[in-house]
Order: sequence, then structure tokens, then C-alpha cells
Amino acid sequence: MQLVSSNKNLDKTDYKSLYHNLFRHLTSIHNMIEHAQKDIEEQYLIQTEGKVPPKTGIVIGDLLRINPDNLIRYKKCGIKTVQETIAKMYEEGFTEWATSYETWIKKMWPDEVRELMEITDTDPPYNIGDIIQFGRRFRNIYSWRVLDIKDNKALLFSENAVARLEYFNKSSTTWTNSNARRYLNGKFLSHFNLKQQARIVKTTIPNTINPWYGTIAGANTTDAVFLLSIEQVVKYFGDSGILLKRPPNEKLIDDQYNSNRSINEVWWLLTPGKDNEHVACVYYNGEVHIHGYIGTRHGIGIRPAMWVRM
Repeated sequence: MQLVSSNKNLDKTDYKSLYHNLFRHLTSIHNMIEHAQKDIEEQYLIQTEGKVPPKTGIVIGDLLRINPDNLIRYKKCGIKTVQETIAKMYEEGFTEWATSYETWIKKMWPDEVRELMEITDTDPPYNIGDIIQFGRRFRNIYSWRVLDIKDNKALLFSENAVARLEYFNKSSTTWTNSNARRYLNGKFLSHFNLKQQARIVKTTIPNTINPWYGTIAGANTTDAVFLLSIEQVVKYFGDSGILLKRPPNEKLIDDQYNSNRSINEVWWLLTPGKDNEHVACVYYNGEVHIHGYIGTRHGIGIRPAMWVRM
């Protein structure tokens, strides 16, 4: 049974309706499982003691075909489905709904959630170019590429978008007051346990101007999690020289390193675009859009970066 539509043209209201129906359905399943589990446990005890009432023998026989151990496995499978849906809601930008359901699932199934959040981090030391695991959100284990190593610290960059949201929700702003910064250093950072957070190093983020348009980026900040700038993308994914020698009237970098940057979706950069209403980004095919997208555009990927102690 398909619970979530794959239609890419659904708007935010449609998604909320789908997810609401999904969780109402899963809650009903949970309640039925809980009642069935109690019946099975009671009848299992009766049968083992040889006290199965004759008039209920057929019903009990049907129930006992489900071993209690199997029922637990069915329950865990349902929990994983819920967790994957919550992760999808965060990715699509439905933070308020996702947070509410996340709180609900942790109260409903604390032991199973704890088991599925066991640490699976890749132990250091790391080398530049390594793909490592660090942190997780339910079944979603975060994969990172090691971009740089300095002073026994590694610069990690997410292999995939961890969320999709607007950069800011006003007509214009900078990284300092952006939704992206607030999300990464708030909700996203809370996905890591205390031991993991102790390894994440707060870093001064130089908010440099747009190299082609001269757009002011605002004051420097100190953050645990951040986005890559235009200059960092060029430095770590390939420099064809176009950034320093802009072709006349060019708005983007389209070069032989596109494939290094592409993850088949658009993702935000730290740097402002042609003005403070636009933000630089990397396009589906890996082009670096120096001109940028309007910052209030929803559904653009967030790929975090962070320095961690090894």
C-alpha cells in the first residue's frame, strides 16, 4: 500500500495532508498492535498452562500463529517507517510538523528509538577525500566527505542535502540572520549526542562579499555548522580559473568540474548573490550560480559543513 504519493508537483498543503493521513494510519496500526500483543501474551500464558477455554480455541489458535517475537519485529518495522517519514518531513521543510511527530514517537517507543540511534561513527584518523559516517537521525546516517585537515581537525562536508528550505523568509538578509544558519546551529546540531557535539569545533565564518557582484555579506559569525562559500566550493571541488577571470556578462561557473559538485539537486552556498535578495547556489548539474536564486525560494538543499576534532 502506497501511503505517500510520489507526485513532485504537490504543494506544501498537499504534503501536510498526506503526512497527517499517514500518521493517523500508523497510529491506528500501533493501537491495534498494542491490543493484539496484550491478547497474544494473555492467551500464550493460558496455553502454556493448559488452560485454553474451549469456546475461544479457534480465535486463540489464530492469534497464536503470530509468535510474540515476530510481533516485536513487525512493530520495529513500523517504527522505522515512521522515522523515515519524519526525516522526509524535515527534508521538505515541514519542521513544525516533524518536531511534533518526533516528540510523539520518542514518547511512544523510547526503547526502540534508542536502539535505532546507536552510534555508528567512523573512527579517526581521517584522510582528505575519505567518506565517513558521523551522526545520525534515526535510520538516516550522515555521510561526510573530508575536505581538509588542519591542526588535528577535519573539515567535513555533507555528501547530501540534510534538509530543503528557504535561505531566509524576508525580502533580504544575510547568513547572520538566515533560516539556514538558525536551522543548522539549532535543530540540526541537536541531532548529535553530547559526545559528538564535543568534537564539533565552533569556527569563525568569514562572510566575504560576492566576488563578481560585490554584494555585502554582513558581519563574520562564529558557528559550529555552516555552509560553504563560493571560494570554498572552487577550492575543494576544482578551480578552472573562471572565478578569478570572469567572462564578460557571465552569471555562473560552468566548467569541467561540474560533475564534482553535482548531487542532482540545487543547494545553497554561504555567499550572497547579485544582491541581498539572492543567494549563490550550486545547480543540479554542478554549475555554480554566482548570480544566485531568490533567498525566499523553498525547497533548495542544505549541505552542512563543520570542523571536528580527530
